[in-house]
Amino acid sequence: MELSDVINQRRSVRKFKETLVEENKIKEILNSARLAPSAKNRQPWRFYYCSVREKDKIAEMMRNWHDNNANNHTSLLGTSVAIKQAPVLILVFRKIETQWERSDILSIGGAIENMLLTATNLGLGSLWIADTWYIKEEISNFLNINLELYSAVCIGYADEIPKEISRKSLTDIMLN
Repeated sequence: MELSDVINQRRSVRKFKETLVEENKIKEILNSARLAPSAKNRQPWRFYYCSVREKDKIAEMMRNWHDNNANNHTSLLGTSVAIKQAPVLILVFRKIETQWERSDILSIGGAIENMLLTATNLGLGSLWIADTWYIKEEISNFLNINLELYSAVCIGYADEIPKEISRKSLTDIMLN
């Protein structure tokens, strides 16, 4: 597929089929993340491929957090359903330090975008998740990982074709 086609076809998928994702596709997705550019070539990302048990527990932890907080964030419920349903959950961590935080976050975003585009190119759906931020310490403790959780990505065979969402025009985002 042409790169422009992959970019145009990528969508945030929230409903997945039960079909397992082939291991070689998961490795290709993770390898594409590894090859992303990073500030100062720090390559700050660390990826954790969750087992089904871990993935389901994280979904449950998100539901519990939602249910136990007065300021319910409604997106957490939908996100927990997507995590539970998706066959693959990859967590994205980085070393806990402040000196390079801004550049590391940008670099991690590039790595995740590579993952999403590669998944699309392989005929898979994906969902970039920020909601794990609310329970990042709990997830790190649960997995016994002494790193800071920044994001997560669900991957699987899509059981929906999300509509194209509206985007601002090029002239709307250009400053000159």
